[in-house]
This record gives sequence, structure tokens and C-alpha cells, in this order.
Amino acid sequence: MRGYINGINWVEIAPMKYWSFTASTPIEKRRDTIHNAIFGGDYIGALKVDGYYERFVKDEDGNCFLIARSRNVKGEVVNKIEWLPHLNGWFNSLPNGTCLLCECYLPGNEGSKTITSILGCLKEKAIARQKDSPLHLYVFDVMAFSGQNFNKTPYEKRADFLEKNLIDYKSDYVEYAKFYEGKELWDKISEYLQSGR
Repeated sequence: MRGYINGINWVEIAPMKYWSFTASTPIEKRRDTIHNAIFGGDYIGALKVDGYYERFVKDEDGNCFLIARSRNVKGEVVNKIEWLPHLNGWFNSLPNGTCLLCECYLPGNEGSKTITSILGCLKEKAIARQKDSPLHLYVFDVMAFSGQNFNKTPYEKRADFLEKNLIDYKSDYVEYAKFYEGKELWDKISEYLQSGR
């Protein structure tokens, strides 16, 4: 059935929400909480690319979808798979029954407004706007792979699976998250923030 992988419709499922501090949380409390969580061994982390959330789904029958977080005015999911034809080879190389969480972005020009100006227009115009700078995907989570759902699998194990099993699926337009923990994660946060990411 369209969108289904092992009994779950990954096209229609609502995207998960991520925890964050409230706007009123003081900076010092944020820093202490993050520091304690990282050095307490409770968290892993990776670079957060500033783009546009996309969920790639290749269902059990090989139908491909690229679904954003929001729905159209009719409440329907919109499949943007044809807006990224330069990724067809990569999409097709992945096994049926795969669902990946990604961020669609432009290297060197991150920001969701830039991406929205491409993904928010008609397909032909979107493709033309990518002539010199094609959109890229940054894969940061795996929810299903080759028919196996990971929706009840802890994130640390999904991250490990992503790093070990998707490395063979290469494209000049796809980057996979690299995960860190402990002091290495703390140092990476500083490095990424200092570089403007």
C-alpha cells in the first residue's frame, strides 16, 4: 500500500516534535542543563543544518515520497520528490521500506527562507532555480530501513545504524549526520557555534 512500511504509513504520520527550552529560560540555566546532560552520558548529538525538514519515504512497493513537516491548505501532505531530480539516483538506490529524516539545504546558504523560495514554487521553476546550486539533503535519522521499522528503537541505536549502514548510499548531494557524545560533543557544539552554524 502507498506509504506503508511494515504496517505503518510513514507518509501520513505526523512528524515528531523535539524538546527545547522555553524562550524565558535563562542562558546560564540552558548552558548548565546542556553541560550536565552531555557529561552525564544521557545525550548524543550531531550538527543541526538550517534548512527545511523533509521525510524521505520509499514504501514497500518502491513508491518514493519527500514530505515536509507542514501540510497544504487542504490538510494534505505534499510530495516534493520531483523537485529534486538530481537525487533520483540516490532515491532509487535505497531499498524499499526505507524512511529517513532529513534537512533540505543549500551549502553555504543555509536558511529555511532560501529553501522555501525553491520548494514553495512550481516544480519546473524549482528545478530551474537549482541549476547552479542544487539542494542537498542532510540525513539525521532513520525511522525504517529495508522493511524494518525503528519507531520504537532508541535514538542512540538509530544513529549507530545510520552511521554504519547508510555509508554505502552515496551522492554528491547527500550528507549523513555524524554523532558525538561526552567531551567530543561539547567541543563540537563550541566549534559549530563559532563557525556560525
